[in-house]
Amino acid sequence: MSPATVAVIDIGSNSIKLLVASRDPAAPGRLLARYQRTEETRIGTGITGSPPRLSAEAMERAFQAVRSLLDDATRHQADTLRLVATSAVRDAANREAFMASIQAATGHPLAVLTGEEEARGIARGIACDPFLPDGSGFLLFDLGGGSLEMLEFAGGSLRQLASLQLGCVRVTERCLPDPSLPLTASQIETIRAIEAAASGKSLAESSPVLPVAALNALAMSLAALPLHQRRSVPGVPAARADVLPTALLTLVEIAGFARAAHFRHSFYNLRFGLAAQLLGL
Repeated sequence: MSPATVAVIDIGSNSIKLLVASRDPAAPGRLLARYQRTEETRIGTGITGSPPRLSAEAMERAFQAVRSLLDDATRHQADTLRLVATSAVRDAANREAFMASIQAATGHPLAVLTGEEEARGIARGIACDPFLPDGSGFLLFDLGGGSLEMLEFAGGSLRQLASLQLGCVRVTERCLPDPSLPLTASQIETIRAIEAAASGKSLAESSPVLPVAALNALAMSLAALPLHQRRSVPGVPAARADVLPTALLTLVEIAGFARAAHFRHSFYNLRFGLAAQLLGL
């Protein structure tokens, strides 16, 4: 018998997030999000190190955040909990020590998802979106701090997937020596070159035409600002202002690569997929 209420805590490179969910009594077969919360922790700092390691400070931020989110899950009467980690932890040379410390600090085991497991969880999550047309074909991109998951659906089913080390924290660290400064033209070009290389193309072969005009305009306007001014822009999350230009430029390049005129945002992500699995949906 499936548990009545489940909780999923996702330890990502940028943030640690909690979802408490149950079956929707008003819509059989649907998932109902009962509570969500995000803690901005940026444990992925140093993700491009050689080898990449989770710092003691980052791990302590993670422990504090997970403890707090576990308290929330308990208050919302979750019967079952799943604790997972993605790119920053799976790539860290000291991930085993982190996993052991999380279990010692919380009493719960931590599962570190492979890139494919993460992508398949995202695929299951998007299937929970009530606004997703039945039998539709589409491309799904999930941009995190450490990785970028790319999925293709046809006839309502997952056709192919890939998980690439192109998260916004990773690319920012790789391309921008000082993310507090405005981006230069050459840095913007470098980001484009990395995205082009991921698709097997050189920069010269990638199209300079970016079809998502509003997204591109926002990326350019933020890239021209130093960090302290980006943080004052209405709607810009202060904790992500340093990586936001890179994230937007990545999305613009993805749009060009996919020949997409627009993106359709969905809140139904990895956590929803894992919750659906726990609930047997």
